[in-house]
Amino acid sequence: MIAEELGLVGALAVIAVFCLILWRGVRAALLAPDRFGMLLSLGLVTVIVTQALFNISVVLSLLPTKGIPLPFVSYGGSSLVPTLAAMGILLNISQQAVGTLDFGALRSATARNEAVPSRVRMATARRLASSRSG
Repeated sequence: MIAEELGLVGALAVIAVFCLILWRGVRAALLAPDRFGMLLSLGLVTVIVTQALFNISVVLSLLPTKGIPLPFVSYGGSSLVPTLAAMGILLNISQQAVGTLDFGALRSATARNEAVPSRVRMATARRLASSRSG
């Protein structure tokens, strides 16, 4: 329906928004203060993006009809309420995130033998491990 009304630009904008949700959800997971927050945010963003991919695949006739609505777009309150709750939880996890880490400041603090908070050390180690594996 969006492609009919808004054309290719509108359809690509919807896909871009779901890519943005995926990127920000994974970023919130990587910067989450604990393992539970990381796994919860990865699970929630996976559910939302997978639901969108299934709906888009059905619209493009790549998959048979499943009855899965497009998150935030399709009409109906029974799907909108849990999706909005999931986004609220994701926003809360992203607010609790460690934030952007300054690797230069971390190196200089360790070089001067200053105490580095364990939360920053854990997030830095997680971020380094994810950059090496990806």
